[in-house]
Amino acid sequence: MESISMIQFLLLILLQSLCFAAGQTNDFPIFRCRTSENFTNNSVYQTNIDTALASVSSAVGTHYGFSNASAGKSPDTVSAIALCRGDIGSEICKDCVRNSIVLLRRTCSNQIEALIWSLNCTVLYSNRTYSPTYDSRPNAKSRSYVNASNIDDFGKALRDLAGRLRAESAGGNSLRKFATGDVNYGTDSSKIYGMMQCSPDLSAFDCNSCLSVVFSEAQTCCNGDIDVGVFFPSCYVRYSNASFYNDPPAISLPSPTPSSTPSSASPGI
Repeated sequence: MESISMIQFLLLILLQSLCFAAGQTNDFPIFRCRTSENFTNNSVYQTNIDTALASVSSAVGTHYGFSNASAGKSPDTVSAIALCRGDIGSEICKDCVRNSIVLLRRTCSNQIEALIWSLNCTVLYSNRTYSPTYDSRPNAKSRSYVNASNIDDFGKALRDLAGRLRAESAGGNSLRKFATGDVNYGTDSSKIYGMMQCSPDLSAFDCNSCLSVVFSEAQTCCNGDIDVGVFFPSCYVRYSNASFYNDPPAISLPSPTPSSTPSSASPGI
C-alpha cells in the first residue's frame, strides 16, 4: 500500500469533491468496508490485495476503463475490479483508479472486502471468487433532496429516458456497456440528464436486470428528486437536472472487424 500523510489523504478527498458540476450532489467518494472480517497487517492476504489492485490499476487505462484481476491461492485469494465511467479519457480513468486505491486502502485499512465509488470510477477487492454476474450488495445512494416542480411530468419523462438508456447499455459489447442521454419535460422544457453503466463482462440479460433493479431502487428512495445516483458493484444509474457527462465519450470504441463469415463472428467484439 502506498504510504500517504493525513494532509495528502484530505487533499485527495478534496480533489474528488471539487470535480462536480454546479447543482449536483456531492457525496463522493462513497466507501463500503466489510467490518465483520479483518486481515492482519503484513499478512499474505494484504500482499495479495496490493498485488491485485496494482494489476487492475496498471491495466484499466488500456482496457477501455475496465479491468479485473486475482492474486494468491486459497484461502488468501483476492479478486479486484476497476470500472471507469464510459465517457472519460484514459488518463482521467487511470488517475481516478490510482487515487481511489489510496483512499480505499486508507479508509478500509484492514477489511477483507472493500469498495469505493468515486466520481469517475469504482474500485473493489474481495476474498470472493470473481464472476461476471450482478450483485446488489453492497450498494449506495446519493440524492439532492430537491424535488422537481412537477413530479408527475418529471417521473414520466425519467421513466422513458431510463428505458432507453437501459436498453442501450445492455445492448453494448464486451468492451463497454454504457449510455447517456437527456429528455425534456414540463411546460418550460426542463431537462433530465441520465447515465447508466454496467461492467462490460455482464451478459445483456444480467446488465438489463441489474439496471432495472437499480432504477427501481432510485424510484423507491428518491421519487421526484432532481439529482440521484444509485450504485451497485457492477452497475449504476445517475440522473440530474444539470449536465454532468461528456458527449460523445472521450474515448471511442474500435469499429467491429468485418468478417467474411458472419455466422462465425464473435458477438460484441
